[in-house]
Amino acid sequence: MKEDNVIVDKSKAFALKEASETEYWLELLVESDYIEKIHFNSMYFDCKEILKILMSITKTQNDIKRSETE
Repeated sequence: MKEDNVIVDKSKAFALKEASETEYWLELLVESDYIEKIHFNSMYFDCKEILKILMSITKTQNDIKRSETE
């Protein structure tokens, strides 16, 4: 069970890192006029929503871990 949690934690951390990096690259692409603002807005909104979901999952899991150790 503990090994499964480690895999999930690593996967979650990787997903957060990749989503943050995607957000950064989208900002660079629109600032350099490589993509149009309308395309940026759609992709950026989706990226932000994914980040919110991943951060919520992380917070909930951390809260659960803390309550289990108390």
